[in-house]
Amino acid sequence: MIINTSFPLPPTDLVMPSLWQMVFLIATSLTLIVTTAIAIRSLLKDHDVIPLLSVLGGILTATTIEFIIGPAGLLWYPGEGQMSFIQAGERSLPLFVASGNGFWYGPAIILFGSLVSKATSCNKIWLLFAAVLAVDLGMEAAGIAAGVFVYYGNQGVRILGMPLWWLMQNAALTVFVGWIITQLRKTYFKGWRSLLIIPIMPCLAMAANGFNGLFGWLAIHTANSWSVYLGTLISVAMALISVDLLAHVQINQVKKLQS
Repeated sequence: MIINTSFPLPPTDLVMPSLWQMVFLIATSLTLIVTTAIAIRSLLKDHDVIPLLSVLGGILTATTIEFIIGPAGLLWYPGEGQMSFIQAGERSLPLFVASGNGFWYGPAIILFGSLVSKATSCNKIWLLFAAVLAVDLGMEAAGIAAGVFVYYGNQGVRILGMPLWWLMQNAALTVFVGWIITQLRKTYFKGWRSLLIIPIMPCLAMAANGFNGLFGWLAIHTANSWSVYLGTLISVAMALISVDLLAHVQINQVKKLQS
């Protein structure tokens, strides 16, 4: 079998829309500020430092995910007119990525993980996964329509401009990593070990992306449409498998506690 490879070039001529960039920055910043305030309250009232540290872990995760996973998945942010928070070579990330993903990969992941860890049936976990899927689709579709980022190249099946394989792995990552963090909070994140949540969060996110997205990454860099659709659909299947795996482990834990 011969697969002709191609490397789609990012659309470097795009201009960041100033109005929508500001709208996204304000909305994500307000969300991050509110959740950070709640995290500080949790620290002062309950002596729980994890929510606050998760904000830092979320920002670090956003940086690593966007700089490593983003290019692999053909995700691009217009550079001209961009208010950047980090720049490396020809690639830069806008401020709203730090504030938005700082919330999503931080406090939001902890919230979702807490909900999953309380689930008593597989159906509840799948419903939570569907809810995360819907929220992510709404945010991604808005960003794509506004032109503040773009998924370029042949990405296979899309929904409202969002590649299906990206959407599925984003939602699967959120509930899976959130659940693992919740398990670690019960026994491991005590004392100085709580600080480890900052590097552990991006490591878990990278691992989840690797499990779910490997075949998608390989596929979208080929010149054959059939391989793109095959590889991205395999990644969709891998995302569903990871949620199914999580659900069975969680429900088995619940059954052991009840017996």
